[in-house]
Amino acid sequence: MKGRGQSSLVGLFALLVSETTSFQVGHSRLARRTFAAAPCRAAVPCSIDELPDPPIQCLPKSEMMPRPETPKEEGTLVYPLFPLGSIVYLPETEHVLNIFEPRYRQMYNDILLSGSRSFAVTMVGEDGSFAEYASIFYLDELKEVSEQTKDQVKYVCRHKVTKRVRLKKVLNPSAFRDRSTYLRVEVEEVADEPDTEAGGGDSEDSTEADIVELCRDMDTVVDLQNSFNEEPRFSPKLKGIFTPESIMAGTPALTMDIQGAVSQAAIEGTAFDAAEAIEAEEAEGEAPLSETAEGGAAGGDSGPAEEDKVWALASLWQTFASERMGEAQRKGATAIENKLLNYLTKNGTIPVESLKGKELRIPADLEKSVAAMTAAVKADLAERAPTLTVPYQQLMQSTSRGERVRILRRVVLDEKRRLEAKQSLKALFGSSAGP
Repeated sequence: MKGRGQSSLVGLFALLVSETTSFQVGHSRLARRTFAAAPCRAAVPCSIDELPDPPIQCLPKSEMMPRPETPKEEGTLVYPLFPLGSIVYLPETEHVLNIFEPRYRQMYNDILLSGSRSFAVTMVGEDGSFAEYASIFYLDELKEVSEQTKDQVKYVCRHKVTKRVRLKKVLNPSAFRDRSTYLRVEVEEVADEPDTEAGGGDSEDSTEADIVELCRDMDTVVDLQNSFNEEPRFSPKLKGIFTPESIMAGTPALTMDIQGAVSQAAIEGTAFDAAEAIEAEEAEGEAPLSETAEGGAAGGDSGPAEEDKVWALASLWQTFASERMGEAQRKGATAIENKLLNYLTKNGTIPVESLKGKELRIPADLEKSVAAMTAAVKADLAERAPTLTVPYQQLMQSTSRGERVRILRRVVLDEKRRLEAKQSLKALFGSSAGP
């Protein structure tokens, strides 16, 4: 193996780890309120096993079998479909996309000419299946950048997610294979049922009790994460931002952009600091859009948005899950890199710069060890991957606020249970307790 010093080794073995799935998520919109704690009610599930964990609903495989295009039926709702990989785009988020494929260039031209400015986006599973519940992207802004990028990218487009829909039928499935044009789907809009009518034992009282528990568990998680100085972790200033009163009121959340804080947290290993962004926003009146490939916090709406602070909290947890995944990947790559450098530099006694341009060899046992470490990192990331998609796609297919609250409670309670176990281990064994 030939080496060019530390940078090449970092790139090579980071690449081995990064061959796993790429993960991206949107940002959150938060509101500031005062926390009101309440004891757990007997009728409210307090065990994670009692909370809903529904299977992800996907389109039947037959819907994607090649066949002649189906004409649009009178009175049906049809959207272009843009499958965007293993990412769940939640309501009330904004996203910036770079458009370069000819079929999607045509899609944007068509939605602008028709005046709809909207298309559906669905998650695609590892087996190629399409999730049945999708987001509707509304195009806010389009920039022509072909000249600046030498036509590698045609458009840079900013969107907001305005609502959810259920995919009923793919009108032209053959286009997915031959890439001749974009897909078109017949959909129906997803409307929440009142908690008093929705399935799963929902009622206004039980939903309110679940919201109380959700907010209390969120605050507990913030406290425990910071007591262990975990990386990543939520800022202590987030404590009390989500309250039962503000969630039950169903009023629009104050807008904010936490992407800068999240990115800074990943770089410096500091906490997510959302409260300062909220304070700044209250002074300025609005938050700027962060134009990134991952997305941003939603601002005003040009279409019917689902105003529910449960979505804001879900988006925050989705961002946290992504940061945690990135941290695990970085740690794995660093461990592999350090093992190699320790051998090549004889535990630091040889300067890395002196290795540049030399033919570097590693023994078979070290190569085997590095391969095992790489496989372990990949397995760990694969095990974590569902935390980025499954609960959030479950939220997408929910039919009531009460159901969403209980699905999100499972996410928060799982983290709380992990931290409490860590706390118990620390009490028994001291600071040597594991993660």
